[in-house]
Amino acid sequence: MDEGLLNVLSLATLLLRELKKYPPERLYVRIACRTAEWPEVLENGLVAHWHVANFRALELLPLRDKDIAEAARSDGIIPERFFNEVHQKAVGPLAAKPVTLKFLLKLYQKHGELPRTQAELYAEGCRYLCEESSQSRIASRRRGMLSATKRLLVAQRIAAITIFGNRAAVWTGLIC
Repeated sequence: MDEGLLNVLSLATLLLRELKKYPPERLYVRIACRTAEWPEVLENGLVAHWHVANFRALELLPLRDKDIAEAARSDGIIPERFFNEVHQKAVGPLAAKPVTLKFLLKLYQKHGELPRTQAELYAEGCRYLCEESSQSRIASRRRGMLSATKRLLVAQRIAAITIFGNRAAVWTGLIC
């Protein structure tokens, strides 16, 4: 929901209007949204349409220490050593989310430690995000033509343009 190109409230209103066209007993809808962005108007509208008994809002919580330890173990990493590194480098919030935990584990596995500074960690994270991780894209040979390094260069240029142009997003659709 919060990744849409429209304002969250506009998108919520539009979605509710469209969903009301269909009988609720024939629909099953799952919406993902960051907790801080979840619009109350959407929840109220969904409850009104589906009724309280047929509506559930679930919130994903951060990973627990035992979840992180299990992920480390499954990657062949000694959890206690990894936790020491996470606490020493003050990256607990990153370890609490699956995507960034995967990144931290990969870095730790590769180097035996995490980067010394937040800036180094951020740079490594950007490089990591530029690598193709979708198994289906890799298997179907749809990885794209740019290497991770070239993707990072493009991303850096786009970031600079948005900052200097005082813009929060980039339009990728057709210009009419």
